[in-house]
Amino acid sequence: MRALLLYNPTATTTTSAVIDVICRALASELDIEAVPTKRRNHAGFLAAGAADEGYDVVVVLGGDGTVNEVVQGIATTDVALAVIPGGSTNVLARSLGLPNDAIAATGVILRKLADKEIRRVNL
Repeated sequence: MRALLLYNPTATTTTSAVIDVICRALASELDIEAVPTKRRNHAGFLAAGAADEGYDVVVVLGGDGTVNEVVQGIATTDVALAVIPGGSTNVLARSLGLPNDAIAATGVILRKLADKEIRRVNL
């Protein structure tokens, strides 16, 4: 499964060590490419590009703002979204029942992808 990891390098809990661990974990099961966001709305642009390039899933590590941008980029596509909490509040990740810890959430995401447990969320 081809995946794009978009991460906000300035998000509250995002560090280079966390990104490295998450990339290694995701690479164990996915053909993963990791790209940092550089400015406002960049995540949405990158996510839309991933959809155009045939990625299966966009994994986003960041806060609710970064997640919102990614959702806007893939909203009309069949690309799956995986959310790894990396901000200070992480409303969507919590609403989805994900752990607030980025590493623990990555494990949950990997299990759900392996089990093909993908659900649609009404926007």
